Amino acid sequence: MEQLIKKISIIYRWDYFPFIIYTCILLLGHLLLPLDFGDDIYFSNVLNDQNIIAYLISRYSNWTSRILIEAVLVVVAKYSILWRILDVGIMILTAVSISKLTTEQPSRKINWIIMYLSATLSYTVYNSAGWMATTLNYSWPLAFGLFSMISIKKIILNQKIRGFEYALYIFAFIFAANAEQMCAILLGVYFVFTLYIYHSKKIVNWYMIVQTLIGIASMVFVLTNPGNKMRQETVYSMWPGYSELSLIRKIEMGYSSTWYEMIMQPNLLFTLFCGLIFMSMLLKYNKSLYCWLAFLPLLASLVFGVFSPVLSVIFPFISHIQGALTDYGTGINLSSFRSLVPDLILTVVFLAILISLFLIFDDKKYAVFSILIVLVGFASRMIMILTPQIRGAGSRVFIFMYFSLILVSVLLYQVILKSNSDLYVNASKNVIYVVGSLALLSNFYLTIV
Repeated sequence: MEQLIKKISIIYRWDYFPFIIYTCILLLGHLLLPLDFGDDIYFSNVLNDQNIIAYLISRYSNWTSRILIEAVLVVVAKYSILWRILDVGIMILTAVSISKLTTEQPSRKINWIIMYLSATLSYTVYNSAGWMATTLNYSWPLAFGLFSMISIKKIILNQKIRGFEYALYIFAFIFAANAEQMCAILLGVYFVFTLYIYHSKKIVNWYMIVQTLIGIASMVFVLTNPGNKMRQETVYSMWPGYSELSLIRKIEMGYSSTWYEMIMQPNLLFTLFCGLIFMSMLLKYNKSLYCWLAFLPLLASLVFGVFSPVLSVIFPFISHIQGALTDYGTGINLSSFRSLVPDLILTVVFLAILISLFLIFDDKKYAVFSILIVLVGFASRMIMILTPQIRGAGSRVFIFMYFSLILVSVLLYQVILKSNSDLYVNASKNVIYVVGSLALLSNFYLTIV
C-alpha cells in the first residue's frame, strides 16, 4: 500500500501531471462527441465502395492536395473510436509541444496554465466542418508542426537530438506541411531560423536545410496541384464578385475580419492574452504611460467583446462599430471618417499589442520572438485572402492564430512568475484557472446537449 501511495505521489508531483488531468477530461468529452454531421458523414462512408488509392487519386485530381491528411482521415472516420483516442493524443501533443517550446525546464505551474489556456478555445474552432474533418485538417497539422519546431529550439540551445528524433521531426514536418496554412508557417519558420543559426553559429545545419527544402517541395506540391485549382474554380463560382475585388480590398477584408474575430465579439482567449500583457506592463512600468498603452487592447476586448451584449444596449455605437464588418470588409470610404473608425480601432489595438510586447521583455530576443509569433499567427489567417473561403471557412482557419496567442501568453505568464510578485502571480493564475474551468464546463455542456 505504501508503495502504491508513493507512486501516486510521484505522479502527482510530476511536471506533466496537469496533462494527465487534461487527458482524462478530453477522453470523457471525446467519448460523448456526436460525429454524425458536416463533412464527417461523407468521409466516414468513403471507403464503403472504393479503395483508398482510387479515392486519393480522384481527390488529387479533382479537389485537394491534402493527400496525406485525407489518407488518415478516411481511415479514422470509418473507425470513429480510433479518432476519439488519437485526437486526444494529438491535443496532448500540442500542449506538450507548447510546454517544451516556451520553457527552459519542464514546469508544473506553466503546464497548468497551458492546459487552462487551451481549454478556453470554443469547440466551434474544432467542429465547424465536423469534428473529424476539422481536426484532421487543422489541429493535427498544428500539433505536428509545433512538435517539429522543438528540433529548432534544441539546435539553438545545442541540445542533443538522437537519430530517431530526427526521423520523427521530419515525418511530423511532412504531415503538417500537407495543410496549406501550416506549410506556409513551417516554411517561413525553418527558413528564418536556418539563416539565424548560420548567422549566429557560423555553421550550415544540414537538417535545417533539408526541412526547408521539404517545405519548398510541399509548397510547390500545393501550388501545382490540379485538384486545388478545380476547387478554387468551384469556390469562385459561388462568390463571383470576389475575383473582381482589388488586392487592397482583399487585404482590408482579411485584416478587418481577422481582428474582428479577436476584438469585436466575446473571445476569452484574446481577453486573457490582453490581460497578461497589461499585468506584465504594470509590473515593469508601474503607473507610467506605457501601462495605458497596454490597457487599450484589454479595454477593447472587454467593451467590444466580453461585455458588449450589455454595454451595446447602453451605448448603441458599440453595435454600429461591430456591425461595420460585411462580406466585403468594413466598407472603408476615404471621404468619410466614420467609415474608418472600425479599422482604426483594430489597428490601434494591434499596434498597442506589438509595442507592449517589445517593451515587456528585457531580453529583446524574447521580445522579437514573441512579436514574430503573433505576426506568424496573423499571417496564417491573412493568407486566406487568396481565396473567397476567407469568409466561409469559419473559426477553424483561426486555429493557428489562436495557438500563437497561447504561446505568447505562456511567455508573458513566465514574466509575471519571475517577478515574484504574489499579487500579480496569484491574480493572473486565478483568473486563467477560473476562465479556463468555466470554458471547459461550457464546452462539455455543449457536447452533451
